[in-house]
Amino acid sequence: MADLSFLTVDSTIGRVDEHIVAEAAKEPPRRYLGVSEIGDECVRRLWLKFHTNFRESFSGRVYRLFESGHIIERRIVRDLRAAGFKVNRGKKANTFEDFGGAFQGHSDGIISRLIESGKSHVLECKSANDKNFKEMKTKGVESNPKYEAQAHLYPGYLGFDRTFFVVENKETSERIQERVKFDKGKFDMLREKARLIIEAKEPPRGISDNPAWWSCKLCPLNDENWCRREWRKESNVPF
Repeated sequence: MADLSFLTVDSTIGRVDEHIVAEAAKEPPRRYLGVSEIGDECVRRLWLKFHTNFRESFSGRVYRLFESGHIIERRIVRDLRAAGFKVNRGKKANTFEDFGGAFQGHSDGIISRLIESGKSHVLECKSANDKNFKEMKTKGVESNPKYEAQAHLYPGYLGFDRTFFVVENKETSERIQERVKFDKGKFDMLREKARLIIEAKEPPRGISDNPAWWSCKLCPLNDENWCRREWRKESNVPF
């Protein structure tokens, strides 16, 4: 019979996951609205995360998935450099903030000497499961709203014309690349979205008033303590 004891906390691997969760809980909460999140379609969720003390906790497995993404990012950068492309990951080169530090972003780097262009680009390294990878391979990285936001906010703030995306399939290690041209209109719209979230005194309406809506069911804020709470009043922010 197969040994399934690792599925419980009272096992060696279970104890490891318990330690991972405990260590993650020691990290200070982020006190700013991040560019990596601003593409979220639910502005209520973004408002709650920014304006309250809510802190999402994950399982040890999910924290390991996050770390796997960082490992893939470092590997992509390593491979780009080894192949002769210049990648600058210095903090001053690819970090910015707006609205007094309430809105911040940090790109994966600045890349130059590309085959496709003599201009430097903002670099973004992503990893995806097979389903999402195939969608981006067919429809482009802007099919992901969060990636689309990064594609225009990073170059807008950092002063570049394009973002160079490299996406790796977590399951097959296949990679795709895409150069996304900066759109000033999208930049202005996303920056205004951030401003309204930061300045709103009450939470705007969310993506759905129905807690059983499919995306709401996946949200950790979907309960009476957070999203479904009776707030003093709802703001009429025109998102």
